[in-house]
Amino acid sequence: MGRWSQRTRCGGGQSINFMVTASFDDSDTTLIDFLLNVPPGLFLTTYFSIDVLDAVAITVTSDGSKNVQIDWDRDVSTGSAITFQAPLPGFLSPQVQAIA
Repeated sequence: MGRWSQRTRCGGGQSINFMVTASFDDSDTTLIDFLLNVPPGLFLTTYFSIDVLDAVAITVTSDGSKNVQIDWDRDVSTGSAITFQAPLPGFLSPQVQAIA
């Protein structure tokens, strides 16, 4: 009988960043926590969508920490998930995160 590998190898490269949690700040603002820090100005509003009909992100703000704030053009408090889709290296994309 052959032997199976008992050790796995992982590349020593950079970690993949992704959304960990999403929550409402108020009716037209959501807060997202990423696994790793997000540089200010990295995200475009078009990288985010929410499952509320015709809602559009109008600003995406990061202060360089793991926290990102998204302001929407309308009340999105009935939303249940945010989708992140961006052509950025080092980020899991596309990704859907439930809003807690």
